[in-house]
Amino acid sequence: MIDEKTNGKPDADNKKNKKIDIRDFFNGNIFTKEFVQKQYGLILLISFLFLLYINNGYQSEKQHAHIVQLKTQLQDLRYEYLTLEAELVNLSKQSTISEQLRQSGSKVKESTQPPVEIK
Repeated sequence: MIDEKTNGKPDADNKKNKKIDIRDFFNGNIFTKEFVQKQYGLILLISFLFLLYINNGYQSEKQHAHIVQLKTQLQDLRYEYLTLEAELVNLSKQSTISEQLRQSGSKVKESTQPPVEIK
């Protein structure tokens, strides 16, 4: 039987051209088939999107590692802040200041009179 859509070629010849075997896939003949040749643009688009997807995964892992690193730095800085704040509070106590003044031999003395409120 001759089909008009295949330009007068028999159906068996047309089916043979459309049939794809596993052998065709492994030896590379699949790329010569009409169906695959018509889909090159789609194959390239899917390949490009797949590469973007892989890149996106790598970028998100990189950002996650950076966030973890920043959280660790923030915790270290918070501990350093608390330590320095405690030292500052200790150094600014009246008893510590007067003791340091005595040890340095300064002539500054503590006032024995209570402060006066100005009205």
